[in-house]
Amino acid sequence: AAARVFMVIRKDQIIDSRKKKLRTQFIDLLDSLATSISSGKNVPNAFVAAREDLLVQYQADAFIVQEVDNIISGIQNNIDVGSMLINFGERSGIQDIRTFGRVFETAYSKGANLKDVIRNCHVILSNKCEIEAEIETKVASNKNEQNIMIIMPVILVAMIKMAGSDFASNFTSPTGIICTTIAIGAFVVSYLIGRKILNIEV
Repeated sequence: AAARVFMVIRKDQIIDSRKKKLRTQFIDLLDSLATSISSGKNVPNAFVAAREDLLVQYQADAFIVQEVDNIISGIQNNIDVGSMLINFGERSGIQDIRTFGRVFETAYSKGANLKDVIRNCHVILSNKCEIEAEIETKVASNKNEQNIMIIMPVILVAMIKMAGSDFASNFTSPTGIICTTIAIGAFVVSYLIGRKILNIEV
């Protein structure tokens, strides 16, 4: 049961890590798009140029490169860029990308200044990531303490059980099973509450 709970928690950690990585890559995409459009390229050519810029920083199998490939392919098949960006945001589960997709779609259809729109979004997201990085640095020690507080009781109990058979037999009794179950539940609840407190969103 503890292993199954851990797998769920680990899954959420991997998803959060990939979202952060994708959002950082997306910011690099905005920077390249703004530069390309400022130089006079139209939107389709700007995405092609952005892909070339991204390949300098990332591998061809990086998340953002694959998404840009999808967008370029969609443009070649006369699919609206704004709708593809919105779809990208929905699939990524990242609110910032969803918001940019809606803003881009409105600006592109209304003939607004895309250079300023993309540049402003890039500045806002960059500042947001910097603030989150500062917060993450400040709470890093607290997160480590939280992980230690969760793991240490389990390790101590395991060591005591291996050291003495009489003590280990107490855990197989009905009372021991109930107490162990309650303790595991308390550990899980405390971990989830602590993670929610330390997960500060900007």
